[in-house]
Amino acid sequence: METVEDDQGPPLAPGETIRGGAGLLRAQAICPAWAFYRYRLGANALEAAAEGLDARARGNLVHAVLEHFWRGRGSADLGAMSASEREAALALAVEQALGEFDAALEEALAPRLRALEQERLLRLVLQWLALEARRSAAFRVVAAEQEALVDIEGITVRLRVDRIDELDDGRRIFIDYKTGARVSPASWAGERIDEPQLPIYAAFLPAPVFAGVDEHISAAEGIAGVVFARVRLDECAFAGIASEGQLLPGVAGLAEAHKLFPASQFPDWESLIATWRIRLAAIAREVREGHAAVSFSDEEALAYCEVKPILRLPEVRAQRERQVAQTARLKRAAGPS
Repeated sequence: METVEDDQGPPLAPGETIRGGAGLLRAQAICPAWAFYRYRLGANALEAAAEGLDARARGNLVHAVLEHFWRGRGSADLGAMSASEREAALALAVEQALGEFDAALEEALAPRLRALEQERLLRLVLQWLALEARRSAAFRVVAAEQEALVDIEGITVRLRVDRIDELDDGRRIFIDYKTGARVSPASWAGERIDEPQLPIYAAFLPAPVFAGVDEHISAAEGIAGVVFARVRLDECAFAGIASEGQLLPGVAGLAEAHKLFPASQFPDWESLIATWRIRLAAIAREVREGHAAVSFSDEEALAYCEVKPILRLPEVRAQRERQVAQTARLKRAAGPS
């Protein structure tokens, strides 16, 4: 039998572009072959039919409702609203979002489906706003669904920042809405950051994002936190990391998060941002150089991989089982140490 190593693709040619945004670096961090097949070769899964609205459409509607609600507003506006005023303002945002959604369809949503979606959005976002009202640090929303381009090791990454809040001292908090599967910032302390979007914002977004921040402070000092916003009926919560505690409900400051971010590796906020920059750049270099191995640390992280059938996972499992068996035989042959 002849064994052929197929874990290396051609490097990106000079001037060659590759699309994918933060999803490209996420796939590369989890399994290089996923990124290569999906974003270099263009492989993708067939779309599954859904009754009514699919998960992506429903998530996009939540984004749109929150964008409309927060436009021109901040914590002071939210705090000044009575319960009825808050619900009325949200109902208007829902109507605007559904109107835009209908306008983009060939055929508008059926009245009954539209009414059900309107009810879901009102209930969900009211629950989310109740959590926002508990924030102790005053803020105003200065950007929503903002597009940006960043260059990481010669790879242009197109981003869409869900939301940027500005605190009274001018520092910013980056927020990424999540309405589907649960996400965790656990990988942010590791070598391979498999939820890279928020760290990319913190480490690579261009200076104009920080307009209004004192020009004499560094970009890292201009960032107060990066957080996921889990907007889900079963769990409305923030999850992420901040420069200090008490900025957002349930989000620890770096000094209190030593279990995930050891002080020996991350002594201060600027070192965390610098480490993200180094580790994300290393993953981008893998993409540029064509690294395409079927290599992963946790198969569960491939749950949403669009190209899973061509990763040949049964073969990978069989190889690992043979390696484990061979190691065990060698230990037995060597006898007691």
